[in-house]
Amino acid sequence: FSGWSNTCGTQLTWNCTITAEFKRTINKYTVQFVNDDNTVLQSWQVEYGVIPVYSWSTPTKTATAQYTYTYNSWDKALTWVTWDVTYKATYTSTTNKYTITWKNDKGEVVDTWSVEYGQIPSHEDITKESDNTYTYTFKSWTPAILEVTWNATYTATFDSHYIDYTIKFVDYDGREISTSWYHYWDTVTAPADPSRTGYTFS
Repeated sequence: FSGWSNTCGTQLTWNCTITAEFKRTINKYTVQFVNDDNTVLQSWQVEYGVIPVYSWSTPTKTATAQYTYTYNSWDKALTWVTWDVTYKATYTSTTNKYTITWKNDKGEVVDTWSVEYGQIPSHEDITKESDNTYTYTFKSWTPAILEVTWNATYTATFDSHYIDYTIKFVDYDGREISTSWYHYWDTVTAPADPSRTGYTFS
């Protein structure tokens, strides 16, 4: 209410109408922009019929071990204000990948993979060349392979098997005197000296 319209003057001389006058004020409503955890990013009073504009920095969401988040949009389209309204940020999630390293028992890298969180990696058995003493068969990866939750390194382990060397002692005519099996670096024991008529063993 802003007053009365008085066109009658200060002294009435005829029928007169006095009308109430009003000043019109556009209503304002609270507009809020919040993050997906309901943290208020921006809040202010906006006049009826105005389309609000978010003017602060792009919303962000802290990454977890499993996901990285990228801002997508507000949960509803921005439209003219008719009442109090809240807009919530929405995000697109991307599953994180971690580096899985596979090594042999010498610590040399065999493979490097990028694997998504929650996956269980699996690598084929690898081989190890024999040496003079042993042959080797693949045993397992260590530590035990688990779901990917972070960067991990797995190292191959092997079972070793002695190589048996055959040592034969034969007579002058090729006849076998003895056969024994030894491992690398074992000391060979000779059989008793053989005999031959008319000859002395040298």
